[in-house]
Amino acid sequence: MSQSTQQPPSPQSLQQGYEPADVNNVGMLIFFVIFVLTAIVIYLGLWGLIKFYDATPRTVDAATSAAPKQQRFPPPNLQPIQSHNQLPWQDLQDLRNQKNQIFTQLGWSVNPSSDVPTIPDDVVNKLADQRSGKGGGR
Repeated sequence: MSQSTQQPPSPQSLQQGYEPADVNNVGMLIFFVIFVLTAIVIYLGLWGLIKFYDATPRTVDAATSAAPKQQRFPPPNLQPIQSHNQLPWQDLQDLRNQKNQIFTQLGWSVNPSSDVPTIPDDVVNKLADQRSGKGGGR
């Protein structure tokens, strides 16, 4: 093991009141230039590898059977179809008509322009009596 000997500061730097830096600026510049060039070469090499592997067909993509490929989950059938030949707005109208028939069977009146059912007065009065405690409810 050899010991490194430090060079004493030059008399000129001592006369000016400072010691020179230990790092050589030219050496640092050469290091950074080599560092950047190495990074560019690595980047271009990786980019080339990605392009190469992207263009190469994979063996797992090849068909492993002679049987034709089947679609396991078919897409949903959109309306209208043969078994249900109605559009969505017609389905909604049928639903509203069924709802209105139920309210009519219960004795409620349904406003035809807004399809809003109106509760009969006797039902409202009966509930009001139950809430106030007059009707002998619960």
